[in-house]
Amino acid sequence: MSLTANLRQRLQLLRIACTQRYIWKDLTALVQSHGFELRDIRANTHPLRFARDLAGAAPLASPPDFASTLGDGAVFELAPTHAWNSEPSVSEFLGELAFHTRARTIVELGCYVGWTSAHFALAQRAAGAGGRLWCLDSDERFLSAARRNLARLQLAEATTFVQGLSLDAAVLATLPQEIDLLFIDTSHEYQPTLDEIATYAPRLAPGGFILLHDTISQDGCRRALRDRWADFATLTFATEFGNGLTVLRRKS
Repeated sequence: MSLTANLRQRLQLLRIACTQRYIWKDLTALVQSHGFELRDIRANTHPLRFARDLAGAAPLASPPDFASTLGDGAVFELAPTHAWNSEPSVSEFLGELAFHTRARTIVELGCYVGWTSAHFALAQRAAGAGGRLWCLDSDERFLSAARRNLARLQLAEATTFVQGLSLDAAVLATLPQEIDLLFIDTSHEYQPTLDEIATYAPRLAPGGFILLHDTISQDGCRRALRDRWADFATLTFATEFGNGLTVLRRKS
């Protein structure tokens, strides 16, 4: 690198440091401009499956075969945007966790077109413990598509669809006061994510979980988790696209 180019980069770093409160995105762009990939923390399995293989243990009960029952996420309605769906390891992990914990009350903040919703609903049906799934999205197009997709799979009967923002008073009044499993996949911005954790954590049932998507790839999610680190037992794992998923459980 020439002296001029080197000086230019140093001045750019100084500008970022002096003018930006949160500098991750700026630094990411700068590093990527030199050909480095920052989304290379990836995985091709999820913790429940990995732990079983590691211990050589069979599950206490066999979860449903999500892949064969639900098909590929690309076939869900609004398929041109199917890349927004959670990665397979995320959706299957969510479904298996709901199945093994017999989660009766599941709330999904940001359901999009119902890909992860279908995993939750299928898990609840297979577990045979009854219960209900609540799917929230602020966009009526996505919510309607989710409703149709779950109906197509005969999974809508025990599902309630709610339009609105996760922190709106009307939405909070509609959603259940005690939640076994909460999945957050909304704005990914720092303050809203922090507020969602603070607002919904008191509603967790004993032994309940909060799960957040994109906690590696999105700096707002990462910083919100950092600020609530002391309150939860925390597990973050990498996913196929490097987005990441974090599981929170209240410390006993």
